Formats: sequence, structure tokens, C-alpha cells
Amino acid sequence: MVYTGRPWGATIRSGISSEPEGALLRIAVVGTGHVGLISCVTFAHIGHEVVGIDADGAKIETLKAGRSPFFEPGVQELLDEGIANGRLRFTSD
Repeated sequence: MVYTGRPWGATIRSGISSEPEGALLRIAVVGTGHVGLISCVTFAHIGHEVVGIDADGAKIETLKAGRSPFFEPGVQELLDEGIANGRLRFTSD
């Protein structure tokens, strides 16, 4: 599978199908800064179950409320999608 969508326009290559019959992963991303959050929302968008982990409790509460702590084109929409479909969650535990 090749994913060429936003938020940053990079290409992700994966041998794992994002179709329902494909084998999906449970992924934990430590750190929800620019790289971590974009990784979280992108992995969730292609079908994986993702937990974003961060020591900053205020940032986690912002993300749980569905608000991105920074602007990056496409991130807010993917954050909304991931939370709504249950593939994306955040914790400081």
C-alpha cells in the first residue's frame, strides 16, 4: 500500500493493508509534538489503533478534547477523524 495524502505530503509504504480484512497494528507513539502527533494521526488514518503518550498532562487534555496544540495543514481533520472512529486516543500514563 502507498499512502500519499496529507498532512505533510510524504509517502508511506507499508506491506500491511488498511482494508478491514488486513492485519492492523496497535501502535504507541511516545511524544505528541510535531513529529509524534503527525505520526499518530497518520497511522490512525490508514487504519491502525494508535495511542499517543506524553508527559505533558495539559497537552494530553487538549488532544483528548479534539484540539491540536499547533497548526499543521490537515492535522486537525485527521485528529477529528481518528478520535471519531475510535482508532486514536491519548494518555499520560
